[in-house]
Amino acid sequence: MDISQNYKNNLSIDIQKNLKLISYNANKLGFNVYLVGGAVRDLILGKKIFDVDLLCDSDAITLAKKLYEHNVCKIQELKEEFKTAKITINGMCFDVATTRCETYPKSGCLPQIVNYGVSLTEDAKRRDFTINTLVLSLNKDNFLQIIDPTNHGLIDLENKTLRILHDKSFIDDPTRILRMLKFMFRFNFEPDANTFKLMNEYLKNPNYDVCYYRIKSEFIQTFNLNKSEILDYFIKNNIYKFFIKNISKNVNSINTQNIIKKYKSQIKQIYSIYLGVIIEAENYKEIPFNFTNYEQKTFSDVIKLINIQINKKDDNYQIYNIFKDKNIEAIIIYFLKTSDNNCIRYLDNLSKVKLNINGKDLINMGLKEGREFKIIFEEVLKIKLDNPKITRNEEIEIAKKIVTKL
Repeated sequence: MDISQNYKNNLSIDIQKNLKLISYNANKLGFNVYLVGGAVRDLILGKKIFDVDLLCDSDAITLAKKLYEHNVCKIQELKEEFKTAKITINGMCFDVATTRCETYPKSGCLPQIVNYGVSLTEDAKRRDFTINTLVLSLNKDNFLQIIDPTNHGLIDLENKTLRILHDKSFIDDPTRILRMLKFMFRFNFEPDANTFKLMNEYLKNPNYDVCYYRIKSEFIQTFNLNKSEILDYFIKNNIYKFFIKNISKNVNSINTQNIIKKYKSQIKQIYSIYLGVIIEAENYKEIPFNFTNYEQKTFSDVIKLINIQINKKDDNYQIYNIFKDKNIEAIIIYFLKTSDNNCIRYLDNLSKVKLNINGKDLINMGLKEGREFKIIFEEVLKIKLDNPKITRNEEIEIAKKIVTKL
């Protein structure tokens, strides 16, 4: 399939220019080079691409060095153990890999490379789905032509089908289940019958001795899409079972999606909210992810909020103090678990209340910096939380009255 005309516009002028430069010089030096990965898939789907990965079927390290020697590129990084290179051409960065065969000595863990410089067909076998095995030739004789090593990639793209490469695919790498979920709702694709069957078979007896940092990475990418359908499918088809055994019984996917949309500009970690609503609070510590300090605080905050048992009759100042030091993700998770509207009351109104007076204003009143400052600020804030339209001058007058009572 020749895409040089149909899809050429999806390649930026700069990418086209640099690909032609790579093609001409690599071929002249005796190397075959291909554009590979998601970029090829996205080109066929009519999407513009800006980042490209390259594949060399002999040795990417040698290719990079020779291109450098001929003043074609600059070398940013060489990884001899993986035979990969990072090069820049006219300021544009390209990752160049060598075709390879991989094997999984242990289910669910990182693969081992057993051979380099293999054919495109052999290299394709290590991929996740047929739609991601397609390559775009950058060689003189067939420049910008699609090569389909499995003979299924193009037809599966056309039919919007996700098909794994072999029956042990999910056993070798269970993160492919999350990748499947991501592609399903990113591109509106469906797994073929055999892929769906093999996913279900794996989930009946998942392997918990796996590389969880890869699972976490795929979970982040998948749930950062913020689609309620993803959460529904994730729960309905028991996909959660490949890294946790039990989930919360009451999960409202629509509410989760909508509240994330509402506060998206303030949220740092969308996926943390999805993870938070899926898991019962008392089981957060059992999640086998290597949480960052921020993530640890989020889940710790949820537990604190649940244990506080907030009273609906609490005044604005009490509500403010309960939520003020909590991560926004924790507040949202708590709301989704409890429907406590004090969360919305805080996020929409109380959290936006800020004092306009500062320490200099109190010093101008004749006070010396100390414990009294905190008392005064808290008293002024308490009043302003009930009357957020109070001006700076009014805050100063309130502070003066408080000072006379100290």
